[in-house]
Amino acid sequence: TTLHLQVPHDAQVTINGFRTNTTGTRRKYVSGNLDPAKTYQYDIEIVWNTASGIQRQRKSIQMMPGNVSSLNVLRTVPSQIVKK
Repeated sequence: TTLHLQVPHDAQVTINGFRTNTTGTRRKYVSGNLDPAKTYQYDIEIVWNTASGIQRQRKSIQMMPGNVSSLNVLRTVPSQIVKK
């Protein structure tokens, strides 16, 4: 599976509870060696700072091996805003 994210440049991305080390506005994550007969769930959390506070978006997606999925946080409304 391949997951493409478009996020704010300083966003922290966590997938299935593991914080990633990637940076930049366009990020790519690839899972290999998966059972082709199974569907996998990916729980994604994206956190970034804005002038109005910390913004957080959570999304769960299901994918099968070989699938490609894209998520553009820059075009969506955050699911939660935490005031500083």
